[in-house]
Amino acid sequence: MREIKFRAWDGKKMWLVKLLEMFSFGESKLWVQMPDETDGATIMQFTGLFDKNGNEIYENDLLQIRPGEKDSVVWHCVFDKGSFVFLRIGFEVEGGFSYRPDLQVIGNIYENPDLLK
Repeated sequence: MREIKFRAWDGKKMWLVKLLEMFSFGESKLWVQMPDETDGATIMQFTGLFDKNGNEIYENDLLQIRPGEKDSVVWHCVFDKGSFVFLRIGFEVEGGFSYRPDLQVIGNIYENPDLLK
């Protein structure tokens, strides 16, 4: 089972969230109590996946397969229809692709909005 972790963005800073309580109801339902300081913040869940450098991948992270190369493409990690997928930035396509071990986290949509262009 993957570790259930979250981080938060309040418009100024990103931080890891220390959960107050977590309850599991069977295999498909999870109830989590967040601390008060997360009120109004955007919460992102850890995917349970790591990039090629061992960095944790969270929702709304931006990733590349060949950073720095001319044909490199930026991907956005989102939770869609019950699973984490990677959507190609700049393309309006339904769906995405699943995890690849050569991905590298290069930022996130909040702290690096310029990478969305």
